[in-house]
Amino acid sequence: RVDAHRVAGTLALNAGKQVHTVEAAQKVAPLLASALDLPRAGVKIAEDPDHAGRAAFSLSLQNVLATPIPWPGPTAVGGTVFDLVPMGLDEDGAPVHKTIADEAGAKHEIIQGTTGAGKSSGAMVEVAELIPRRQVSLVVIDTVKGIQTFREAAPGLALFLTTEKRAKAFIKRLLPAIKARTEFLGAHGYKEWRPGCGLNFLVVWLEEASILLEQIDEGEVKNTVKSARSAGIAIKLSM
Repeated sequence: RVDAHRVAGTLALNAGKQVHTVEAAQKVAPLLASALDLPRAGVKIAEDPDHAGRAAFSLSLQNVLATPIPWPGPTAVGGTVFDLVPMGLDEDGAPVHKTIADEAGAKHEIIQGTTGAGKSSGAMVEVAELIPRRQVSLVVIDTVKGIQTFREAAPGLALFLTTEKRAKAFIKRLLPAIKARTEFLGAHGYKEWRPGCGLNFLVVWLEEASILLEQIDEGEVKNTVKSARSAGIAIKLSM
């Protein structure tokens, strides 16, 4: 398979030859990268779990991490949180998607990275993907940077909390809200949130969460995360 960023396919490993195992092929990968004038990480060879004599390979044709790639805009306007969220490209040029929720429930998430790693840019991609979807409400809490990171997205948010007082009040109200939501869903025959169930899916984004958790009751956050999944609430902690 050939696309704009990579060539990918299957290697047949011939028994009796010098390269007849996946491990042997992986050892040759640096030589292949050198021969093709590619970055070392641009050659990937992975084991086929069902066939010991075959391996999947991919060759990156360019370093996609070296050049910013413009965000093409939301991909699921009018969709729901069940639609995958494209977050960008992997280093080999393959699209990377994120699951916000599916029939098994909401997906909580911790986003970690060093300063400048791109967490805020990734957050804006995800938020901008979700705003034009149906039956979803977004709450962003950022008590450290205030409006700086999410200012452009503010008109599309259900709540944008930038003070410690409002953040504490919201977290306290979230637990009883979860119970009310699960009771509503149970009364209507739902074990998990579903599109069309009568409630909006809720995404709660805690930016600079490591600092925020020092300001609020960590136990309340833990209890909220434990019980939120089936209520149609996804908690995201960025730190």
